Amino acid sequence: IRHILGSNSKIRRQAMKTVFVALGILLLCGCSTSSGRLSVIVPAGVGINEFGLEHSTVKHNITGSDTTPILLFVPLGQPSFDLAVHDALQKGRGQILTDAVVTDTTRWFVLFGWNRIEISGNVVDLQ
Repeated sequence: IRHILGSNSKIRRQAMKTVFVALGILLLCGCSTSSGRLSVIVPAGVGINEFGLEHSTVKHNITGSDTTPILLFVPLGQPSFDLAVHDALQKGRGQILTDAVVTDTTRWFVLFGWNRIEISGNVVDLQ
């Protein structure tokens, strides 16, 4: 860098700051995608035919997630859709998710990161 920028230390310091900021931004990379919108999610074993949904309690905007780590750019598992649904149902204390949005997110830093699946929606308590 000294040959390119010459001997002016102020310019060199500014160039080094710019390089470090650019590297910092690159190291905090990731992506997030919406995987789908679902009207109703009913886990196996829950029968909805015998319940009147119009008389049920609904909790809005509940989010459940499942996360797995990434170490040295190697994923150490795959996040589970079922576990994310179960997490949302536990948080909302219900049996059914309605108007659900599924989002997959991957974030990574230099040596580690994570994969996450999030499900947000309305939780219906059938009891």
